[in-house]
Amino acid sequence: MLMACRNGAAYLEEQLASIAGQRDVDWRLIAGDDRSIDATRAILLAFAAEWPDRVEVVQGPGAGAAAHFLALLERAEPGAVAFADQDDVWMPGKLREALDALAAVTEPGLFVARVALWDGKGAGRAVAVPGNPGVKGAAALSRALVQNIGPGHAMVLNARAAEALRQLAAAGARPVWHDWWAYQVVLGLGGRVISGCEVQVLYRQHAANLVGRAAGLAGGLRKLRRAFSGRARDEFAAQLAALDLGRAMLTDEARALVAGVRALPDRGPGRALGFWRLGLRRSGTFGRIGLALAAGLGAI
Repeated sequence: MLMACRNGAAYLEEQLASIAGQRDVDWRLIAGDDRSIDATRAILLAFAAEWPDRVEVVQGPGAGAAAHFLALLERAEPGAVAFADQDDVWMPGKLREALDALAAVTEPGLFVARVALWDGKGAGRAVAVPGNPGVKGAAALSRALVQNIGPGHAMVLNARAAEALRQLAAAGARPVWHDWWAYQVVLGLGGRVISGCEVQVLYRQHAANLVGRAAGLAGGLRKLRRAFSGRARDEFAAQLAALDLGRAMLTDEARALVAGVRALPDRGPGRALGFWRLGLRRSGTFGRIGLALAAGLGAI
């Protein structure tokens, strides 16, 4: 497991306890502290002292969450890898369900657990994120280029997928979102995405969430601000470049798709129509309309 931490002391001990409580798994944890000014490092060191053969605490690179996770990935030993955030709680069977589901996957594989939104009280409210049961057509690279399957804390990569990411990170891949990139790479390699059936993550919602659940009017307005500030366009370009870095590893279909996207005009009807012809779609009617508008205006 890889956990990138920064000023996470408020909820970190609960997450660490849930990791220690994973059933029927010989788990290992590499936890990075990225220049925290609270008790994060002390909490991690205390946990490492409790589990000296299973936990390693390292210094983060100080370059944001994605760079932090990729730095941890380059330190990890060969094998399956799970991403962990510092503020959630895992159900005891999270890793076991993932490893069982990936056991028969010989190609690069990505497991995504079901998630429940959680305010720190009660059992949480389950949500169907893209790629989970009930959302059709999500596990395709054309969709993955414009919509992430789910949060990194719900993901587990098999050894082949983890090694591919490690090679690309070492070659200089610099995605903005490590989890979104992992999803794109697995599909670009012709790999397999598996959705979990049981809620295995309590996704804590609080004021300091790096992303959080973008729901309702407030979430919609936040998405619009992000899109038309130029941030969405820059992120889309960075994710595409990080994927294209591994073009020699991609399937012929994936290479053609990436090349087709990169050849589109920067804005205008031709870009919006190109997105549609290449199959770049988001879930839901409003998602598809919003994507078409953003493409036409050059916001993505």
